[in-house]
Amino acid sequence: MKLVLADFGQALTVSKDSFVVREKGKTLSQTPFYKTNEIVVSSKNAVSVDSLLWASLYNVDVVFCLHNGKPLCFLHSIKDSGNVKTRLNQLRAYDSKKGLEIAKSVLIQKIGNENNLLKHLDLKPYEQNRRVPKPSEIARIEAEKLSTNLRLKLTHIEENFSVWFYAQIFPLFPKWLRISNRMKRNATDPLNNLLNLSFEILMWKVMKATVKSKLEPYLGFLHSEAWGKPSLVCDLMEPFRPYIIHFLLDYSKTLDPQDFKRTYFKNKLPRYFLTHEMTWNLIETLNKQLFEASIPLQRNRKIGFRMQFETFIDEYVSSIAKTINAPSNEVAEHQFPDFAHLHISLQKAPQNPKEPPSRNIKPQKQIKTPTTKQEETLESLLEDSKSEDPTARAPMHVCVECRFSMEDALHCSGWMVFLPMFYGAKC
Repeated sequence: MKLVLADFGQALTVSKDSFVVREKGKTLSQTPFYKTNEIVVSSKNAVSVDSLLWASLYNVDVVFCLHNGKPLCFLHSIKDSGNVKTRLNQLRAYDSKKGLEIAKSVLIQKIGNENNLLKHLDLKPYEQNRRVPKPSEIARIEAEKLSTNLRLKLTHIEENFSVWFYAQIFPLFPKWLRISNRMKRNATDPLNNLLNLSFEILMWKVMKATVKSKLEPYLGFLHSEAWGKPSLVCDLMEPFRPYIIHFLLDYSKTLDPQDFKRTYFKNKLPRYFLTHEMTWNLIETLNKQLFEASIPLQRNRKIGFRMQFETFIDEYVSSIAKTINAPSNEVAEHQFPDFAHLHISLQKAPQNPKEPPSRNIKPQKQIKTPTTKQEETLESLLEDSKSEDPTARAPMHVCVECRFSMEDALHCSGWMVFLPMFYGAKC
């Protein structure tokens, strides 16, 4: 069960053996520890240290988000980084032939899933496009090591496939949402921002699985390394992007122009984002309809005959970790779920009568805007923090008698260390 603190003024505490969500002195929910598998907390809410300690003892994933639903950080156990053998093997495979095989495997699986989605939607598959290479040609690429030029070549192949893919997918969205090209950063139109938010949620799921598999998230094989860029997470989330798009094709039919709000930034064009209520409606619906969906596939340990889609993500990342630790360079093939097995049934979300409807959204051209000075937003503060030296940050110790808000966590310039209650430590 997932606990979500999305509204303003909510607090997460502990009572006996349960997590308790309160708002203005009233108890909203009370969930036992063993029935909770994830806690999502947005800004303008409070969390007790006791609840975080019990969450770590019961291996409950805790993710902190901004008010717009973008995942920022998550709580994980120190034991998740205890196995250094996998990281050493990952470093050895970075520029070796095994790294090349992993990069090709990720690219082929992504292309295969995109092609299956095109066939599922009765569109033109990749076989009818002579400008893109066949997956068999990608598999025949051989080299003794994964060089920078070879990585750029694979990335260029991926871009060629994406252009053909999005050119057929975008016309399927509602007319008022349609766009002509994909834009990741500084997107102004509603659809690109809808895609970016959904991919951020997928990135958090893959990041969580990567850390639990004892892998280094910032050392990838297909994507190049850069400061603050989780390259391996970007690699492993590629095969799952078509499933997010498949979900959004149905979810976008329940949206109206008034579900988006217009935001202005200094010297920039207006940008359209989902309202606060619709943002968390998207996150809740995405979890229920996709990540918690049951698919007819067997786990790696040959247990059962069905599992949740989120469990399949964990199994896929775990198999990549096994490949890295294996002595051979062969990468095992993975069977991904069929799109016909993901039955998505959506209804129109109720509108908030207190919120005035926004103006109709007019389609705008994609224009690259120049960078400006620092803006007084949490997003700009996070961008500026990337240039700081992480070794110069001082830790902040928090004991079990403390309570802190999300703003305290977001503005904390260093590591946060939670002092366990059985040590008798206090601030």
